[in-house]
Amino acid sequence: MVGAGPNGLAAAIKLATHDIDVTLVESRSSTGGGLRSSRPFRSGSLVDDCSGFHPLAMASPFFTSLEQRGIGLATVGVEFAHPAVVVGHPLDDGDGGILLRSVVETAERLGPDATTWRRVFEPLADNVDAMLNLALRPLTAAHPKDFVAARAFVIRAAMPANAISLLFRTSRARALLSGISAHTLSPLWWPLSAAGGLLLATVGQTYGWPVVVGGSGSIARGLSRIATELGVTIITDQRIDRLADVEKLAGVDTGRGDLVFLDTSPRAALGIVDGRQRRADAAAYRRFRHGPGAFKVDFDLRGDIPWTNPELASAGTVHLGGTWREVSGAEISVWRGCVSEQPYVLLGQQYVADPQRLGRVGGDLTRPVWTYAHVPHGSSKDALPALLRQVERFAPGFQDLIVDMRVRTPADLEDGNANYVGGDIGGGANDALQLIRRPKAFSPYATGVAGVFLCSASTPPGGGVHGMGGYNAVDAALREGRREGGVRRLCGPTRAPYRC
Repeated sequence: MVGAGPNGLAAAIKLATHDIDVTLVESRSSTGGGLRSSRPFRSGSLVDDCSGFHPLAMASPFFTSLEQRGIGLATVGVEFAHPAVVVGHPLDDGDGGILLRSVVETAERLGPDATTWRRVFEPLADNVDAMLNLALRPLTAAHPKDFVAARAFVIRAAMPANAISLLFRTSRARALLSGISAHTLSPLWWPLSAAGGLLLATVGQTYGWPVVVGGSGSIARGLSRIATELGVTIITDQRIDRLADVEKLAGVDTGRGDLVFLDTSPRAALGIVDGRQRRADAAAYRRFRHGPGAFKVDFDLRGDIPWTNPELASAGTVHLGGTWREVSGAEISVWRGCVSEQPYVLLGQQYVADPQRLGRVGGDLTRPVWTYAHVPHGSSKDALPALLRQVERFAPGFQDLIVDMRVRTPADLEDGNANYVGGDIGGGANDALQLIRRPKAFSPYATGVAGVFLCSASTPPGGGVHGMGGYNAVDAALREGRREGGVRRLCGPTRAPYRC
């Protein structure tokens, strides 16, 4: 297993539950990928380095499978905490949309749009698990029963996000849904752009968008502990550049049935397989496109954010972008290569649900605030002034509270995690074509080299802390092995002599 992000860890754990010997190799000094937390400020306050909220960590089939086996995250001390308000989206007049952990309660806040909101989301919430099974697996592996149960999602997901937003009459409802939809980093007029927003909004109104007590890195440490207890060997500080490195380090031989999984970008996978791919597979990896980047800034404040809408004080996640038209325009600008003067900004107040993150300077507590703005792929332009203006727009006086800050450009993000090519934290562009062909339409996890599989966020279902890239890749490998008759004993009661 090359790479120990959430997908690599998920694949290693699933393989180990099938009683397969697994060696997991990570280039950094610790596991986690985007699941890392740090204390960059002199106050000692804790911030998440990338992933800060976990709507799918409680809901994905991978994590629920761990619970069913009695080895869930709770057994290794990982604790989730829910903010009182799941998502807030402020508007200039002090109004705004509020997402709560209930379709009915969210609808009640939307006035004239209450009935429409319930009509859109109640069928999705009633079949949320079928929707997750459908959305988090490749289409070729979906069960027909899930298509039937989640037919309301299938119909709506094919539409542009803005078309769904226009079902509502009020600015607050339109802005709330467009802000959630913009998480996918794709223009909101594109077909299929509604899928991500509908999924995240429904999960938020059922499972919530919790934070991890003690930081997102706790999930990585918990998964690593589960993997180790299942017999997985974890090697850190070891870079893999070629398959020959894997063969030398772990004694792997794909010619006799051993398997190699790559939790890497398609670009890195091309280098690792080193020309062994078939021409069509190599071409698919070369044409794989990455999406816009993130410009991330962490702040340390000497007081709570002075929101014009006081309800936002208890929100875990806040989307800053203004009206649905402004959010849509900002996302189009990013795809056209421009840093918007009013960018879409995600802001996290994880400390409202997890006070352990607070720091202290002298006798005063400090509040860590997590933000990033959407910027063009690989952008080198300083987006800090635009990001600060957008926060000040809805929280006048924010800058006066700043004690310290940490800025990371798209290049900095890629330096910290090679999978974030050009600052793309989602693992690839989310346009309609690539949602289907990620990186290939058929057998998306198979690299075209016997025994070698891709399992990163560049495979279905894409970015997010759900582990399903790795989970699905293992399913694909086991199916391929059974078809070829070479690894029939992988799921058998005795220990099979295959290593990964």
